[in-house]
Amino acid sequence: MSRKTTITAKAAILISTAMLAGCAFVPDTVHPTYTPNTADTRIAPASNVRVYVLVQNDKKHKNEISVEKDGYDIPMAGVYMHVAKDFKTALEAALTDRGFAMSKDHGDKMVVVINHFFSHETNGFSGLTQKGEADITITVKSNKKTFLSKKVLVHKKLFDDNILNFSTVAYRSQIAKDLLNKAVNQIVTDPQVIDALFRAAGKTPPADLGVTVPASVSAH
Repeated sequence: MSRKTTITAKAAILISTAMLAGCAFVPDTVHPTYTPNTADTRIAPASNVRVYVLVQNDKKHKNEISVEKDGYDIPMAGVYMHVAKDFKTALEAALTDRGFAMSKDHGDKMVVVINHFFSHETNGFSGLTQKGEADITITVKSNKKTFLSKKVLVHKKLFDDNILNFSTVAYRSQIAKDLLNKAVNQIVTDPQVIDALFRAAGKTPPADLGVTVPASVSAH
């Protein structure tokens, strides 16, 4: 048997195996959206604060946010999203829900650097597990003055179940949406972030934020 014939035979076996398995692992791009947290209250004075959100994607793997694995825990296909674009859209929606006014090109700037945003999948005989992680740097500045610089870390178990249709687009989208919402909600409910946005705008922060250390001197 020639080498070419051998390769062709192996390819045919792999294709047949995939067809018998009943599912196809192919790369996919998801578009997660922000879901408002009903527990968050609107901050009335925030309507006087204009915020310009700038998101930078500094991830090592850029727009790859997860890798699907087969039943033997072997990586099969990547899951992707427009990290910077989707984060900016979600943050603007969340800040608006809290009462802030958004600006497209000016105002007090919130610089959001995505250092890490990934869901690690483990797939074995006991089922499928997704553990999401995010490492985000938040900086609030105005006129070259920095009012806040801190890290936001997210660790979230997204799924832990014996899911059979784990290669569906809906499943992939849910992974990204859960992790995105967890990170965004953590940012917009952080008292130091809210405090810094008010101070950057030259406004007095609400007294009930509970910030004992001024955000301007609070790093990490």
